[in-house]
Amino acid sequence: MIADVEARLAFHDAALGGRIEEADERPLARRPGDDCVEGGADAARKEERSADLAHRPLELPRVILTLMASIEKLDPALEEAARSLGAVPWQVLRDVLLPALKPALLSSGAICFATAMGAFGTAFTLATQINVLPLTIYNEFTNYANFAMAAALSIVLGLITWAALALARSLAGAGVAAAG
Repeated sequence: MIADVEARLAFHDAALGGRIEEADERPLARRPGDDCVEGGADAARKEERSADLAHRPLELPRVILTLMASIEKLDPALEEAARSLGAVPWQVLRDVLLPALKPALLSSGAICFATAMGAFGTAFTLATQINVLPLTIYNEFTNYANFAMAAALSIVLGLITWAALALARSLAGAGVAAAG
């Protein structure tokens, strides 16, 4: 292990700025469990599943609270009118409830997306085989001392998140109070 760390920290004599000779995708800092996790698609799928399951309890309250607030504002007379006109339950859902809940569904999806994009701790704790953008930024900044790449990736992450939130806001339309 010491030889591995020494080999990774060996700097190339001719390069300026501290370029590491063996720049691979693995971080220099080893996390608990790194040596017992073998590479391969099966291990990566298990880690993706565990990271996905770890994000769900964090996002569930945000979605529930957003949807509950919107459901409380629904007018029950609209549902009753649809049923009195002969609509079956799935038609009431499709034609009355889902259009009324569209802004809440879009905004809760946008909130989940934004928090998942910045959820560094969950991916760092659970994943050794998953290569997500927040972990890549962390590795570039701390392990490889490549500050320019870390800054560029941070800007890319911010732009992706901004574009997704702007799209969700435009799709939600005037039904959202903050939409203007």
